[in-house]
Amino acid sequence: MNLARIVTLVIMVFTANSLFAQRELMADTARVAKDSTLVEYLDAYKVRPEEGRLNLIIARLYTKQDSFETALPYALQAQKQMPENDETHYVLARVHYNMRNFAAAVDAMNKAIAIDPDGGYYSYLNMCRIMVNTDTTLVTKKRDFIEIHSYNIAEMVKWAKDPNHKYYYKALMAKFTKDWASLSLDEFYMLYFGQSVDPSYDPYAIRDGVTAELKRLYSEEKYEEGIIEGNKLLPKYPLDIDVNWYLGMCHYKLEQYDLYERYVGVYRCIMLGIVSTGDGDTPKTAYVVITVDDEYEILDYLSYAMDKQELLDKDGHSFDKIIGYDRDTEEDLVVYFNIDRPFGALTGMLDGISVPEGKKGKKKK
Repeated sequence: MNLARIVTLVIMVFTANSLFAQRELMADTARVAKDSTLVEYLDAYKVRPEEGRLNLIIARLYTKQDSFETALPYALQAQKQMPENDETHYVLARVHYNMRNFAAAVDAMNKAIAIDPDGGYYSYLNMCRIMVNTDTTLVTKKRDFIEIHSYNIAEMVKWAKDPNHKYYYKALMAKFTKDWASLSLDEFYMLYFGQSVDPSYDPYAIRDGVTAELKRLYSEEKYEEGIIEGNKLLPKYPLDIDVNWYLGMCHYKLEQYDLYERYVGVYRCIMLGIVSTGDGDTPKTAYVVITVDDEYEILDYLSYAMDKQELLDKDGHSFDKIIGYDRDTEEDLVVYFNIDRPFGALTGMLDGISVPEGKKGKKKK
């Protein structure tokens, strides 16, 4: 057998073995993907500890279990092995965010956006930036505020009216106008709440009438016209949830990502600010809203559906009790919203939080 023949056979054997190994790897990956238990992925990790995709999958599974410290080394390894994969940076950002490493989360999110600017990561980046500014002594790991809560409405009203307080409404509005991303999460919420101490406060204004044209233009894919309409509304309704959402999405459709980041970021900060006032499980931990319409926004934001709504008075406060279910799990649930401000406006009792028996009115829908 000549030398050329021997070399050819060696190459063929090497190639066959290589292809066999690749097929084995692909088969193993397919098997693990089919039965996506964390145990099986960890077993595969023992054999291939440096495989980027495997580390990414394990990191994602641990984040779903809220085991962020455990997920961190896998997320870091995935990023190291696949630095050009935007998802590795995104998952690492999520892990850092939930571990309250907000500056690191911002860095990882920026890397994800640099790879795929159309990936929709901007809103998450905004929250990372906002949380960098947030006083962590005021917020628990669940992001629930310590001082801003359902039974502290009277104090919150005083803060919003006091020119010397850090939550003074007019000062927060000036800060928001100058640089919206400089606000902390508690400041964002108190800016939202502070609208209820403004003389123009009308919790039962028909919001759909304000944004109907903007929504129509967006649904008809007339994004340039939608931006013109949204910009007309912004000076009067700078914190309106729908105005910010649809204006941001019009910019997104036109690939104007910086402006998308700005408006949808405001929307998400307001939503998360409301959610951070409690957990909605009891009247004492109710979500605090300043309009009834915002209840429905929060329910949608949390993927909850409403079957029934009841008005409740407890401990001198007014609540909407929502009976419904979780759209994702289909489990029954009850959610409480504190409506002291909108109900107080309806009954003419905005300076306090108690609603006398003889003055209770019927809540408008």
